[in-house]
Amino acid sequence: SYTHPQIAHLPCVKLQEYTSTFWREQDLGQNFLATIEAIYYLCREIQQCIDGGNPDPHAFDDLVLLYATQHRRICDSYRAQNKTPRVWSIGSGATDGARIGSSNVR
Repeated sequence: SYTHPQIAHLPCVKLQEYTSTFWREQDLGQNFLATIEAIYYLCREIQQCIDGGNPDPHAFDDLVLLYATQHRRICDSYRAQNKTPRVWSIGSGATDGARIGSSNVR
């Protein structure tokens, strides 16, 4: 927590609320992001401030390429087993993949 006495003096940044697409099991809620998701959204929010509210929607896609590739493998594995984790919505199309910025996993 950023309120811990040893780091309370450090400046902090609070992101807008986003829904995680990460596949880990945790009971903290869907708004607790994976580190790469937090970095991605931080970069997008900074760019939005710099660019006057008109960020390039794909400027940071390369940042999450490995994440998206691994996410796709996990989705395919669950789909092959006909299992869906409780917080997921897994698509069935050939172009489905991790979609950062969406509340659904595709």
